[in-house]
Amino acid sequence: MDPVRAFERHATGFRSRLRPALRIAFWAAFLLGVVVAGALGRRGTLEARAGALGLLVAVILAFLGRALHERHSLRRHDRLVRRLVLREDPVLGGKVLRALELSERAQADPAIGSAELVALHLERAVGRIPETLVTQRAERDARRFRLAALAMAVVGLAGLAFEPARTIEGLDVLAARRGPYRALLLKQQLPEPMPEAA
Repeated sequence: MDPVRAFERHATGFRSRLRPALRIAFWAAFLLGVVVAGALGRRGTLEARAGALGLLVAVILAFLGRALHERHSLRRHDRLVRRLVLREDPVLGGKVLRALELSERAQADPAIGSAELVALHLERAVGRIPETLVTQRAERDARRFRLAALAMAVVGLAGLAFEPARTIEGLDVLAARRGPYRALLLKQQLPEPMPEAA
């Protein structure tokens, strides 16, 4: 098989198996961010509102940045090999990396050797990468994201269940245009604690 197509197939297979776990992790992180943002927004100050909004933006940018970085990394054949093959099988990964390096050198300097032989060597090296190796790597990464998502979801749901009214109140303050004044109004509407009996 053509090495370029083989690399594309491995990259596509890796992303397709990892994408569902990443999607779950994103929504779990966003849920946790919303709960924390509600707690911060309830203070009503400009700094608290900025921090709450910054937290939600940071969650979105973190996952977006990771997706862009991974897409860029998997486009480079050498980075793909280091990411998916070298960590799982150092011997095979080293052979593929050397074949890639030899191919690049042969393209730059014809004196290195026959381009056909170098291309055949690269094709054989890439052809030795088993599909199961990439699958196992993707499943291991997906498992870590699912565990992280479970932890974030548990913390977020616990915070939401503990004081849901306060979380909603904080989000309401966060969405209000006059956050500090809205916060003071909401706090004034809260019932005063009953005095303890003597």
